[in-house]
Amino acid sequence: MLKIYHFQLLKTFFGLGSKDRPGIFRQVFDLTFHGQGGFSWSEVYNMPVWMRKYCIQQANEHYSEQQKKHDEAMSRAQRSSTTKNPRPPQFFSKK
Repeated sequence: MLKIYHFQLLKTFFGLGSKDRPGIFRQVFDLTFHGQGGFSWSEVYNMPVWMRKYCIQQANEHYSEQQKKHDEAMSRAQRSSTTKNPRPPQFFSKK
């Protein structure tokens, strides 16, 4: 005689569902793409979650600092170009 067991739980695995996959794949893509070759896809996918989040945070801080330095250099360059030559040169004389 075959016994049928009824469980209260619908799922037998307490893992991530299909709705969580886009977030995971986004993290994997971000680290592999913006990591500039530092990580392979399989390394990031198999990485512990805490380490993946840490690496993403470090990359964000690095790129934010780079952007800040770039913006400062551009504003300095713009200020120096306007102070050296406030008026554009006139190539044609007005008659």
